Amino acid sequence: MSTKHAIRLTRSDLQRADATYFGAYRMRIEAVDCVGSGFLDEDGNKDFAIFVYQYREPSPYLGVTTPPVLYTVAGPVQMADIPAGEPRRDQCWPFFRLHYLEVDVEAQQVADEVWNLVVDMRNRLCQFMDLAPELKLIRDEWGPYVVDESQSQSE
Repeated sequence: MSTKHAIRLTRSDLQRADATYFGAYRMRIEAVDCVGSGFLDEDGNKDFAIFVYQYREPSPYLGVTTPPVLYTVAGPVQMADIPAGEPRRDQCWPFFRLHYLEVDVEAQQVADEVWNLVVDMRNRLCQFMDLAPELKLIRDEWGPYVVDESQSQSE
């Protein structure tokens, strides 16, 4: 039987953030726990950083650094390929994953829509992770030439 995967999300209460002529509400969604072998990193630690961000370089004209931009909720490929944690500016890879999302919205209704979208994408990720161990080997071949099995075991 395959392992069931799940990620626990929490949502903060909306906080009012007033600007000069604009009003907004800030909402925070956090992934706080997970179950399932697909959410373990190489060291066996839980990895529930499902929010993918893109780091932006400072503007060459203004020298102003813009904050990272939320890119997506991670899928299985992003969970495997994109590193978790804060961005490493010494690398040329502009993407990283965090366990939380903070977003400013203009109304409670928009906050509910964002929450529903994140929950739906989390559910799709977990459903795929549940299916992944059930993949069956259908083809196994050597190339470009045939290798004797005893030769591959000794090397």
